Amino acid sequence: MIKHNLKKGYDIKLAGKTEKSIAEAEKPKLFASQPPDFIGLKPRLEVEIGSLVKIGSPLYYDKLRPEIKFVSPASGKVTQINRGDRRAICDIAGNELSIRAGLPILETAQQSANRYAD
Repeated sequence: MIKHNLKKGYDIKLAGKTEKSIAEAEKPKLFASQPPDFIGLKPRLEVEIGSLVKIGSPLYYDKLRPEIKFVSPASGKVTQINRGDRRAICDIAGNELSIRAGLPILETAQQSANRYAD
């Protein structure tokens, strides 16, 4: 293992110590996927506004390599498809569904870990 020594930089001297606690965050109500984050990608949509998606269902794929599919980060309904210059896709946004609609609600990381720990 290589050890690096920093010769330049600043030591920030702060008084006190950090508080050792973890705060609970709210579950997000919206989710989005942004194709422009992937350089060189020419996305082609597989969903439209109003489509119901589950976690892992395909949202779009690369025009040049259709075997590369980008999937939904959450379950819910596609509410927006925002386009930019020359109708390029900027983002695909949706909201999370409730359990009544028949689609699964997002699990927390702890719930997922507990389910697979057995």
